[in-house]
Amino acid sequence: MRIVRRLGRDRRGIAALEFALVAPILVLLMIGILVWGQFFIAANAVIVAAQQGARQSVGGLTTAERYSLATAAVSKITASYSPFLSSSSFTTSAAPATSNAALYTVTVTYNLASVVPTSLIPVPTSTPSASVTVSISTGGY
Repeated sequence: MRIVRRLGRDRRGIAALEFALVAPILVLLMIGILVWGQFFIAANAVIVAAQQGARQSVGGLTTAERYSLATAAVSKITASYSPFLSSSSFTTSAAPATSNAALYTVTVTYNLASVVPTSLIPVPTSTPSASVTVSISTGGY
């Protein structure tokens, strides 16, 4: 009985116990902040890359030249995000729109699941994508 009373008054180790209870929550919160930050960077990168690729494709005279200009612009933009995003995880498609030959569509997709653990922390999508269509006949307008 004396031991139980003595242990009830003993305050040593309480900080360690509190830390053991709170630390996993804090670690999960920090991982969540990093994963969501990576998601927002990737979402912004695909939008900017698709816009730049579509803008550059307007300058081409043939479909092959438009494709070359668009993919070069997308590669340049994605390379500028290299400290935060892997350039090899981007995929680009550029082609005339199926509905109208006077329109040209550039689509950029990023595979976020190859870089961060999206199964651990839920994000809206593990493959953010953006598609931009421009009018070739009117110079992009």
